[in-house]
Amino acid sequence: MKKIVLLLVCFTLYSIINAQPLKYYRVKIFADDKGLMQLAAKGLAIDHGEYKKGAYFIGEFSGRELNTIKKSSYHYEILISDMSAYYVARSKRETAPLENPVLTCSYPTPVNFKLGSMGGFYTYTEMLNILDSMRKKYPNLISIKKPVSAITTGGGNLLYYVRISNNPNIEQNKPKLLYTALHHAREPESLTQLIFFMWYLLENYATNADVQTIINSDELYFIPCVNPDGYLYNQQTNPNGGGLWRKNRRNNGDGNYGVDLNRNYGYKWGYDNYGSSPYTFDETYRGPSAFSELETQIVADFCTAYHFIGALNNHTYSNVFIYPYGYKPNTYTKDSALYAREARRLTQCNHFFTGTVYEALGYLANGDSDDWMYGEQTTKPKIFAATPETGSYLDGFWPAPNRIIPLSAGNLQMNLDAANDIATLAFNEFSKINSSGYSEQVIANKNPFFIYPNPSKGKFIVTINENANMQSAKISDRFGKIIFNNSSLTKATTLEIDLSKYAPGIYYMEVFDGNKKYAKKMVIEK
Repeated sequence: MKKIVLLLVCFTLYSIINAQPLKYYRVKIFADDKGLMQLAAKGLAIDHGEYKKGAYFIGEFSGRELNTIKKSSYHYEILISDMSAYYVARSKRETAPLENPVLTCSYPTPVNFKLGSMGGFYTYTEMLNILDSMRKKYPNLISIKKPVSAITTGGGNLLYYVRISNNPNIEQNKPKLLYTALHHAREPESLTQLIFFMWYLLENYATNADVQTIINSDELYFIPCVNPDGYLYNQQTNPNGGGLWRKNRRNNGDGNYGVDLNRNYGYKWGYDNYGSSPYTFDETYRGPSAFSELETQIVADFCTAYHFIGALNNHTYSNVFIYPYGYKPNTYTKDSALYAREARRLTQCNHFFTGTVYEALGYLANGDSDDWMYGEQTTKPKIFAATPETGSYLDGFWPAPNRIIPLSAGNLQMNLDAANDIATLAFNEFSKINSSGYSEQVIANKNPFFIYPNPSKGKFIVTINENANMQSAKISDRFGKIIFNNSSLTKATTLEIDLSKYAPGIYYMEVFDGNKKYAKKMVIEK
C-alpha cells in the first residue's frame, strides 16, 4: 500500500512540475562559430538571437539549456534571469523605450489594425475573429477561413487558411504565394505583422494601383498559425504574454513534450545532430521521424495541392532574411544567385541581413520548412521559400507593445515585394510564365540581350548581343498591354528606353529572331 501511495505522490509531483512553464534566461555566450556548433550539437537552440561572428551569441535559453552552457568551457553572462517576467513587466509600461528601432519605409497603420490583449499580441480566438472580420468587411477580396485539412492536431485543433485575391471564393489559374507564421509558438510578432499586411491589402485595394496589381494578378494564401497547440499552451500558462514554449505539444512518452515543427520536414531530416536534436527534451527535437507531426504533414499536403511558386515562413527574431540551404555549411541551391539578389531587394526597407542560416547566424537547421519547400521536387515543383526573422534580440520573442507597429510596418514593403516579385517570377527572370505564354529559351552565356540597370527608376539601356539575329522587341505590362515596340532591330543594337512615366512594378521585354521568343523582366522602382 505504501508503494502505491508513494507512486501516486511521485506521479502527482511529476504532473505538477510538468504543467509548470519553464523558466528562460537571456544569456550572452562568448564562443566562436565552432563553439556555437558544439553547443548546438548539445541541443541548444541558437537560431534566434544576436550573433557577432567569432565573438559571441545572445539568446534566450531554458534552465536546462543554461545548465548545458555552465558545463561547457565557454564563458557566459546572464543578462536577464526571468524572461517571461521581464516581458510581462515591459508590456505593462505605458511607454516602453524604442529599443534598437528598425529603419522602415513610411506606411500608415491600417485603420482596422488593433493590438491584442495578450501583452499587445493576439490570443488564438482573437486571431480567428480577425479573419472573420476581414471576410465580413471585404467579402470580394478574402475568402472565408477554412481548415487547411480535416485532420486535427494532437490537441484537437485545426490549422486554418484564407486566400486574398480578386475572386477569393474560387481557386484561379494565377501565381500563388504562401505566407505562414507561428511554426514556433513563442513568436507572436510573426503573426501580428501578417495581420498588419493583410489589413493593408484589403483597405488599400480600392485606391492603390500597386495593391490592385497584386490582388488582380496573384493569389495570396495565409496560414497564420501553424502551431495552434503550442500557441494555446503559451496563452494558458502566460495569459498576459511572455510564454516561451517553442515546440508543439506532442507527448513524447518519456515525460517530455513537443517536437520542433521547423525541424520535422522531410528534406534532409535528421541530417546530423548539429541542425536538429534527437533528444526529446531539447528545444530543437526533430521528432521520431520525418513528418511525424500532423502540423507538418498538413502544411506539406497543402503545398503539394496548390503548387505555390513562393513562400515566406515568418519567424522572430534576429533581423535576418534566410533562404536555403540550411542543413549544411556553405551549401547552396542552383538558384542561389537569384535568391541572393531578390533577398537584397526584399529587405531594402527593413535592412535585414540576408543569406543562408549559416551565413546569417552561424548555425545549421535540418528538416526545416524552407529546405523542404525548395528541395523536395518529386511530389511538387520547387517553392522559392525563405524565412524573415523579425526583431532584434532587444525586442526578443515578445516585443514591447509600442514596438509592434514599427516592426510590422517595417515588413510591409517586404511582403508587398514578395507578392509582386516572387509569386510572379519565382525569383527567376528566366522563369516560364505560362499565363502570358512566354517561353524562355535563353542559355547562360548566350543571352541575346541584356538590360541595365535593372531594377531602375524607369530608364533602361538594352544591348542586343552582336551574335544574335534579333528582328524586333516589345515591352508589356503584367496584363499584356504593349507600352514599347521596335520592329527594326539590328545586330549589336543599343536601345535607351525611358519608361519613367509608367507606374512602378514589373514589366516584360520580349525580343524575337523570327523563330524564337526570349523574355526578361524589367522592374521599375519607386
